[in-house]
Amino acid sequence: MNTTAMVTRSISILRSYYQNDIRPFIDAMHEDIYWYGPCEGQIIHTKKALKQAFMQEQNDLTFELYDLKSELLWKDKNSCEVVVTFLVDTFYPDQLVRVHKSYLLNPLMVKSMKRFEAAMVDGSSVPISTRKYVEIKKEISEKL
Repeated sequence: MNTTAMVTRSISILRSYYQNDIRPFIDAMHEDIYWYGPCEGQIIHTKKALKQAFMQEQNDLTFELYDLKSELLWKDKNSCEVVVTFLVDTFYPDQLVRVHKSYLLNPLMVKSMKRFEAAMVDGSSVPISTRKYVEIKKEISEKL
């Protein structure tokens, strides 16, 4: 496979991944992969473990990639290293409500609300933005 084909394939795998089609990504990964996830300390080792983790993850998120750029760092006869940079917008399903910069929640899982906090059916609580509390409370009540 020539370098151009490898870069094109890498970008195709990335685009498929962000269209919620992870099969090309899984098919292309090495058996002894180390995957560093977005959460602190999130490291998964081996193709089998990563595939199991990804198959458990189900969501209705959609994504839009833009400003995609690639740069070939090095190559040899059978492989190359490509750095791909891009920006991504994440679109959340209609049923989820952003209640804080760090939290989305499903209104069907809200047991009750009090000033600046949602009590969830599992007993946990989620902070609600103080600036948008009234707007968020109304949005959650409309979805119930």
